[in-house]
Amino acid sequence: MGNVLLWPFVDQKIANFQITSVRPHRDAMSPSERRRYNVHLDFEKDEGDETFPDWKEIYRPPPPSNKHRQNKMGSASSESPVAEKSEESTAKGDKSENVNETNKEPAPTLNLSQKHKDEPRKQSGNLDKNAPETKLPETDEESGDYPTGFLKTYREPNINRNKRKTHRYPVRFETERNQGTFLGGRRRGHEALEFNEDTRNKPDVFWETIPASTSDVSHKGTLVLKKIQTWVNDNTRAHHTKRFMLTKEGTLVLRRGQLFRLTLEFDRAFDSQKDIIRFIFQTGENPKPGNNTSEVFEISGRETQHGWRAELYSHDGNDTTIWIQIPPTCIVSDWWFSVETSLADAQSGSRINSFVYDHPDPIYVLFNPWCKDDTVYFPMEHMLEEYILNQSGIIFLGSRNRILCKPWNFGQFEDGVLEACMFIIKRGFNNKICPGMADPVKVCRNISTILHAEDNGVLVGNWTTNDYLGGRPPTSWSGSVAILSRYVNSITLENGNKPIPVKYGQCFVFSGLVTTICRAIGIPCRCVTSYYSGRDNDSSQTIDFNYCISQDREIVKIDTSNHDFIWKFHVWNDVWMSRPDIPLPYNVSDWQALDSTPQISSNGYHSCGPAPLTAIKDGTTHLKFDVDFLFAEVNADVLHWLRLDKSDWTLFTVETGRVGQKISTKVPDGKPLITEQDKDHIRRFTDEQLILIRQDITDTYKYAEGSWKDKNIMNKAIRAKKPEHKSKARDVEFTLERRDYVTIGMTLQLVLKMENKSTDNRNVRTFLLCETEYYSGKEADVVKQQFFETILKPSEASEVKLEAKGQEYLHKIRDHCFIKQIVIAKVKETDQTEAWLDDIMLDRPCLLLEPDERIMKGQNFQCRVSFKNPLTNKKLTNCTLSIEGSGIQAVELQQMKDVYHEFNTIVTLMPRRSKDIQISFTFHCRELGDITGFTTVVAEKDLID
Repeated sequence: MGNVLLWPFVDQKIANFQITSVRPHRDAMSPSERRRYNVHLDFEKDEGDETFPDWKEIYRPPPPSNKHRQNKMGSASSESPVAEKSEESTAKGDKSENVNETNKEPAPTLNLSQKHKDEPRKQSGNLDKNAPETKLPETDEESGDYPTGFLKTYREPNINRNKRKTHRYPVRFETERNQGTFLGGRRRGHEALEFNEDTRNKPDVFWETIPASTSDVSHKGTLVLKKIQTWVNDNTRAHHTKRFMLTKEGTLVLRRGQLFRLTLEFDRAFDSQKDIIRFIFQTGENPKPGNNTSEVFEISGRETQHGWRAELYSHDGNDTTIWIQIPPTCIVSDWWFSVETSLADAQSGSRINSFVYDHPDPIYVLFNPWCKDDTVYFPMEHMLEEYILNQSGIIFLGSRNRILCKPWNFGQFEDGVLEACMFIIKRGFNNKICPGMADPVKVCRNISTILHAEDNGVLVGNWTTNDYLGGRPPTSWSGSVAILSRYVNSITLENGNKPIPVKYGQCFVFSGLVTTICRAIGIPCRCVTSYYSGRDNDSSQTIDFNYCISQDREIVKIDTSNHDFIWKFHVWNDVWMSRPDIPLPYNVSDWQALDSTPQISSNGYHSCGPAPLTAIKDGTTHLKFDVDFLFAEVNADVLHWLRLDKSDWTLFTVETGRVGQKISTKVPDGKPLITEQDKDHIRRFTDEQLILIRQDITDTYKYAEGSWKDKNIMNKAIRAKKPEHKSKARDVEFTLERRDYVTIGMTLQLVLKMENKSTDNRNVRTFLLCETEYYSGKEADVVKQQFFETILKPSEASEVKLEAKGQEYLHKIRDHCFIKQIVIAKVKETDQTEAWLDDIMLDRPCLLLEPDERIMKGQNFQCRVSFKNPLTNKKLTNCTLSIEGSGIQAVELQQMKDVYHEFNTIVTLMPRRSKDIQISFTFHCRELGDITGFTTVVAEKDLID
């Protein structure tokens, strides 16, 4: 009795073996991929039969075209048998639907299979999907020989991609007498393959070449490569890339500065005295040695000019195992490689009788924060579980006194994401592979540029309108995967094979995308939120608000189209790298601020950073890149100016600690946001709970407010001295009652208390204003405003109050639901003038999430989603629900019915992997904006995993 693993073609002849039972194959890569009909067959041999059927008796795969090689971003031709099999598998597979309990309509599914077709590699051996199929020449049925240059491969069908890899797994055969591996009808023992104990029971990827007949090559004595083993399991584990979905399909994803292993099987044993083996690694359309895009080296152990080298590891019969070193300065891109064998001519010293094998699959080379020689080396290795390997995270929103957590699915290891990230980076370099792609400083600066549509990038920003026609509201996004999917899938012939920017995004969406791309390519990255973040439009390192005296002798705001403003919160990124392009002491490895939100223009493009945090903290504003702008974002003073006449201005209020409060990032624990499995799945936390998930990094950006270092830094950074407003006396004490939030729909109250500390009467004129605003600080609509005049007797206290009911502001609120409050007071007798700006966030309900108690990997589970409408006698319209999480199928904007009193629905989801899965739910409507909720479920493995 024995086991043999066969792929879908089980209806072919199985020689003389009798099938006794069929059971699911436990090495299936994911629950959805079990629909490939992978089975184990238990068989019994007939007595007297000592043969096992050759591979070609089970399945003879059609060879791929040897004319061109297809890029992985492309999709299969409609005539391709692989595409047809994929569609058939999809039709027969299990269907996981996300269903609304009321309308029972299936939710849209996320599909990253429609990849963009990158430019084909301009070399022999490339595969063009539009090129005519090369027919298989006639073969000798007895010998099975194929002409030179054809690659005999197994095309594995898969329902998740249109374009399939050209690789196959070995057929594993086990008996009581011996254990070995069948490859193309040959049996080889495990000792020849050097399986590690933890990987020998997992299928590895073999690429098999079919050599020419002996009359073509073999009689000349040249080594002919028959098979190549890429050791995907071992290599990707050593390079910390095993989580990429590409590696599950046999593609090598490696990090520079490390070795990787290849095993080559030739038609005879390798002889170092007469045989020459050369490796050719190339990337880009026109690879050249001069720009580091083409490398050729032999098995000698000597490094090339750019640090590539190959060393002989071991001989075992016809097998030769090689270690290849990728230099720590290698260009980060998709590389293609070839193996050339030839004979050494003793007389001329040249190579003769060459045989070339072009590998049909790319090798992705990434930055390596684990390598000390890489400029992105991160010394605290345990934190890389967060800054590189964590697919789930948190982006902090809200206000400084009402911090909200928005879970975000970075999804850097998800299917198709790495290819999409590489495609975006190439676009940032004008679709050319160049040495700049080896420099993390240039790569990050290009990422900050190419992400926004103003520079022909990924995402369209929207900060000043609630009109999101043709796209999604920014607050409805909860992950990067859906955005990248929509961007890549927009590439069609109709638009000239150019992607269409996705609508719409705001700062936290740009930051989430930056984190996904940086972590995918190997740059440590984190999202950073600053509350009350300044935008200085004139490089003065101050935020200036201007007022004037009206004809009625009242102090009013001066409206300008390009004035400074303060974000209620602003989200950017920190990336880790050294900076050899700037002087000491700022060139050492450190966090660098990178802001991809399009705010400032540099050389005609919107980009900001990377800028060393130490330079921002020290106020060294002349350093590149954009240190002066980032300094103002976290450290600027807020100045209130009063215009007395056309040329005479006075400074009457200075706020030194307003900008750059509670700068926050996620605690680097490498885990998703864990919530208690009860009915409190909310997005708000108490201060005690926030300590467990939020890291305050304010001290890495600025010195303590009021310290002597802070004062010295501000004096050095601010361009000019400001004239101070001088009053005769300041004997009226003002107190503004501050409230952190108000439940949406409730009455707003703005209260200013005042007390006369003098012995004389004081006439106090006050102006109170409530207006809705965007979270960027831009004004939207005035809700209510009022002037007051109060006579205060000596030692008398009084107050003025402005109230706005729900029906006065509900139809005027914008996304994030902020209300700006402005108070201006002036004492007539002494010319004492004061001003205050404050904000109130309208508090919205949160989604209540109730998932099933037990959840199994690969099996559907249900989650009830509900909340109560806080608006009395007002229905919620234009309702949608979106769901995203790492390891589940995303639901993108499922349309829902109008909500009157309560929203209640059940969705069906299926986890694609085990362990903790963070899932974000976003309900969006016109009246309330976004209502969010999140939960972390634990998916257990099933018995056959």
